Order: sequence, then C-alpha cells, then structure tokens
Amino acid sequence: VENERLVADGIRNVFPDHDIIGEEAVGTGSLPALKKNVPTWIIDPIDGTTNFSAGIHSLTCVSIGYCQGGRPVVGVVYAPGTQELYLAVKGYGAYRDGQRIRQFPESSTKSLEKAVVCCEFGYCREQKQIDTILGGLSKVMQSRCRAIRQLG
Repeated sequence: VENERLVADGIRNVFPDHDIIGEEAVGTGSLPALKKNVPTWIIDPIDGTTNFSAGIHSLTCVSIGYCQGGRPVVGVVYAPGTQELYLAVKGYGAYRDGQRIRQFPESSTKSLEKAVVCCEFGYCREQKQIDTILGGLSKVMQSRCRAIRQLG
C-alpha cells in the first residue's frame, strides 16, 4: 500500500485534477468506471504480488496506465528484477529500454501448435469460476497447443 501511495502522490503533485485507480486500494473489489471527461491513471505498484511474496522478483513489475476519454493511451511498465522499462503510446508504438519493439508477422507469427500458453488461476476458489477457467484451458489444449504453463 505504501508503494501505491508513493506513485499516486507523485501523479497527484503534477496532475491534481486527474483520477487515480490503484490496484492495492481496490483489491479484489469491483473497479470504478472510467469517467470519459476525467483523465485517469491506473496503477499497480507491485504487479505480480504473488510472485513478489514468493521471491520470484524477476516476474514482478510496476505498471502504470493513463486513460483519456475512457480509453488507454499510455502504458509504462518497469521491471526492477530485470531493470527493463517498457513504454507504449497510442499511435507511436511500443518500446523496451528506448528501443522500438516491432513484430514481423512473416517471421514471428506462430501457430497455436507451436505456442507455449501461460495462464493464471488468480484467486478464484468457487467451483463455477474454476470450471470456467478449466473449460477455457480444455479448449486451448484441444486446439493442440504445444504446452500450458503457470508460474508463481
């Protein structure tokens, strides 16, 4: 919670009229609706809390998004474990440590049969939620993906 307060205070100092939605403050409750007429920041100061508390720091990051008109326009992710900074701006592309991230469809697109699919079960414990997730994984497996992994 202190990490979230630090990030939120930094944003409020520069943009006092903007809304801020913090993952730690909202917790597992419902997310507030984005107001189209109010710029909104969405922050997760420890994205990968379970990984962090399990000591898997390379899979933990700080995630900050900025929305205008109810739509995301900027995203920033800093991964302290790998010291990588990711930035994406609508209409300008995505970058890792200042280098443009590009996808070359002819060489990077893979079929599902060659894909390793990563997933997360989250915190659901009710049978209906579990059945929904397992049903989705079953469909992916029936589509002949190479493998399914979950970490953290």
